[in-house]
Amino acid sequence: VELEQRGMTYNGLRILAGTAEVITEHNRSLYRRAFNIELTETYGSVEMGIMAYQLPNQKYLHLCNDVTLFEFLDNYDQPVPPNTPGRVVVTDLFGKFMPFIRYDQGDLAAYTLAEDGTKKITRIIGRDDDYAVLPDGSRRPFHDFYEIMDKYDNIMQFSIIQRTRSRFEVLIVADETYLSSIHDALLHNLQQNFPPTVTFEIIKVDQIQADPNGKTRMLISEVD
Repeated sequence: VELEQRGMTYNGLRILAGTAEVITEHNRSLYRRAFNIELTETYGSVEMGIMAYQLPNQKYLHLCNDVTLFEFLDNYDQPVPPNTPGRVVVTDLFGKFMPFIRYDQGDLAAYTLAEDGTKKITRIIGRDDDYAVLPDGSRRPFHDFYEIMDKYDNIMQFSIIQRTRSRFEVLIVADETYLSSIHDALLHNLQQNFPPTVTFEIIKVDQIQADPNGKTRMLISEVD
């Protein structure tokens, strides 16, 4: 964003790799304009290290099957079919000091089957506890909200709170004048991406309260 605001493009990178958080198309577009190169994505965790990686000009991520055994499971520990979000459960094939066996990463991801039968990750959705259940029973991850909110650069912080299956509160930390100028457009964008039975209320706040563990969640659902 800083490079774009200065009207600059940096052309000295041969590769640009992203990790740690879910990478949206909006993020990719920013990196593309700033560095004139396509972002390559990796997937991993502190416990397991890098477990999957993207090659340039490919949309999916290759699994490091030689060191990690992947499973994509539903809430009943059954395998999900291709292109269906599932819990990422992994086993470290080389962990000797502290083995990780069927370790639940706490993430949701979808995969596809290549011609040789190997699995490739097609979409990393994010934390499995960050989803909302809508009136029709469908589930939406925080990623669906982030894609919309991330388009507004002057929103300093936000959190989505689901009060009921059909009612959401959008807490936003931003300048009051700026928030007023985007209020209607933001509300329209949210409504356009969700069923008409769902309503949103935008609320300006001075700060977003963190959880007891010190982390700030983008999506908090109070729905059982």
